[in-house]
Amino acid sequence: MPASSEDVSLAVQATMKTPLGRDYAFVSGGHSLTGASSSRGLVIDLKRLNHTTVLHNFTDPMTQRGITVVMYEGGVTSFGLQSAVNGSDWTAVTARASSVGMGGFSTGGGIGFMANAYGYAIDRLVALEVVLPSGEIVIATKKNKHSDLFWAIQGGSGQFGIVTKFYQKAFRTPKNVKVGFHVVGNGSVTQSFRNTEVFFARHTDPFSLMYYALAYLPIGWPHAREEEMGFRVTRLMVTLRFEEPEQPHGAHEQPENTFRTLFSGLSLDSSLSYTVPFADLTTLSDSFFPAGYRRGFWGPQVINVTETYLSAVDDSFRDYIDAMLTRGETPSTSTWVLQYMLPGLNGHLPASDADTAWPHSVAGHQTLFDPGWHRASSDSVVEAFNEVLYSLARREATTVGSHNRNPGSSSSVRGLGAPYDYPNYIKPHAKGEEVWGHNTARLASVKQKYDPECLLHKGRVFSSPGCVSPGFANVF
Repeated sequence: MPASSEDVSLAVQATMKTPLGRDYAFVSGGHSLTGASSSRGLVIDLKRLNHTTVLHNFTDPMTQRGITVVMYEGGVTSFGLQSAVNGSDWTAVTARASSVGMGGFSTGGGIGFMANAYGYAIDRLVALEVVLPSGEIVIATKKNKHSDLFWAIQGGSGQFGIVTKFYQKAFRTPKNVKVGFHVVGNGSVTQSFRNTEVFFARHTDPFSLMYYALAYLPIGWPHAREEEMGFRVTRLMVTLRFEEPEQPHGAHEQPENTFRTLFSGLSLDSSLSYTVPFADLTTLSDSFFPAGYRRGFWGPQVINVTETYLSAVDDSFRDYIDAMLTRGETPSTSTWVLQYMLPGLNGHLPASDADTAWPHSVAGHQTLFDPGWHRASSDSVVEAFNEVLYSLARREATTVGSHNRNPGSSSSVRGLGAPYDYPNYIKPHAKGEEVWGHNTARLASVKQKYDPECLLHKGRVFSSPGCVSPGFANVF
């Protein structure tokens, strides 16, 4: 395992000296569901590139002014980053689960807990150190000769080189987070859909957010034990309220008012609230993602959240659970989650869809279908239900969001256009235009420039001439 950028460069060069090297992959956190970090040949594991530091007076390539950044290497995990910067009063946008590698997270979009206040991780990047497929080590920024490489890595994922160092613009660490888990009673399900619709339409506080989740949990969760009570489909409202460090209550709503309308008229089976340090926040979701399962992380964005949409998703999720139980599966780790995203992300979205590889000048609320199952024979069943959920989301997005599509789009597929699918949650067999829109062609061009022999061909591979010829390309 390499321990430095130079080691990575030597490893890349070594792959060219053996037939096995023609089929290599590199790994940051190992969470890729597209096969990008797996290989029958060589695997370059970046876990020893795990250094994180806060740098003050770092020269911003765009403004030439000194800023504070968090530098993290390609093998750092979300928890590793937060642990390293804890106590510095500075942090960065990280993943919401502790073991997720910051490498894939930062090249595939970067939706974190603090995205509403500070934007996606890819939009906070100011510089990258990259080992090219040739073994050359380069620095890429928006202003230097490798600006096209920097652009491609902002949402194009790991097809252009191995990023060994990320420089992300830092922000002040929230001191504490008030977290709430609220289980909706069966008699209040419809009202919870209505309240969520109102909340998503009216909420304006970047330092608080909520998730509406469907999960197959032990009856009586979080207090009951599964061996005693059995399971049921549970509707869970998760709330987070961040204490913004410079103005704890600032111009946004007072804590007692933030979620008042969300719970109006609801009967809750249980409600659990507590305060945690911000550095520990990424560990709270770990229990929802146990090892040992086949797993999916898929979900498009939606513009308009309605009672009708939530009800349809609820029906489909229950159908999925029933189908998996009928097949003898244990879907107890399966969830569907909708995350509130502040319109405009507090001023941190790009001005144009062409500014970054992933077009996201319009941001929708993020959905996630996270099925867990055991048998390969159930793969097609899971994917079929994902298509149902995907269709519901796309239909909802275009109901109000059709005016957000690129005006020049020639796509005949219903629902294409803004908001584009989040790259890190790309569904199986997704079309390039569903995720990268009109940027797909340019990504293929950048791929050809930096990897003309298509040496990096794991996962979703852009259709450059060098990748089309040997049959590696799968993004068209």
